[in-house]
Amino acid sequence: MVKAYMGFMDHSPTEQFLGEPSLWHTTVLLLSEGKECSDLAEAIAAIINPISKRLKKWGQAKGGKYRGKFAQTLKAKLPGSGVMILATSAREQTMGSNKVMLIRELDLNGRYREEVQTKGKVKARIGPFTDLRTRENHFFELAENRALMILWIAHFTCRMHSYLADELKKAFPDLVSVDWLPIFIDKFAGDNVHAHPSMQLFQALVTHQILRTGKGNIRVAFFHDKAPDEANHLVDNIAGLFNELKNSPASYRNFLGVLGSGNIYWESGK
Repeated sequence: MVKAYMGFMDHSPTEQFLGEPSLWHTTVLLLSEGKECSDLAEAIAAIINPISKRLKKWGQAKGGKYRGKFAQTLKAKLPGSGVMILATSAREQTMGSNKVMLIRELDLNGRYREEVQTKGKVKARIGPFTDLRTRENHFFELAENRALMILWIAHFTCRMHSYLADELKKAFPDLVSVDWLPIFIDKFAGDNVHAHPSMQLFQALVTHQILRTGKGNIRVAFFHDKAPDEANHLVDNIAGLFNELKNSPASYRNFLGVLGSGNIYWESGK
């Protein structure tokens, strides 16, 4: 038996360190077995924006009533929607202090090197990764502030895949594979339509880890245009909401009740 899911992922405020140790970063992954993520996004959009029936980007909705209306509508519509929310929130200093653990658990011991560049900037060189088709080795080189964040996101993604596979195995003993095909993600910071080392590094890390577990597959698709699917705006809004909950929880006090609904798994530090 195989279980397959479609996913959407986004981050708030961004998928790179900004040099602020106490700054919160949140990553959110939405999963559903069909088009339930898009259905939920469209249902919420129709209520809070009945004319355009489109969700705004969270960063463009400062002020006004949009953010509060989104939180309340998500609270009402999420239960029974068939959508799972998997999230992690941590400060930059917490993610950075776990670098050694991330390197070890992503099987990168001896394959993660740092080089100090001009003006004190640090570049990470990660690899080699072997192309199973050509047998060629490949290295990734990118700024350390982006590389460390990708390691954090990849580690979270792999843990969530393994956790879900183990839980499903309890309900379906004949389960042989859990496939996320695909996870849709906005392009990572620093990538563009012609060069995407961060995307490729993320895919290499999760592929390597999931193959090691033998529990299934993860494939990633990256958006480059601004509004490819309403579910992409939904996960952007949820990432923004959850990150704001870390900064000012009193602003969304009425939303907190949905956290125990069974639809949300949220790792949230202090």
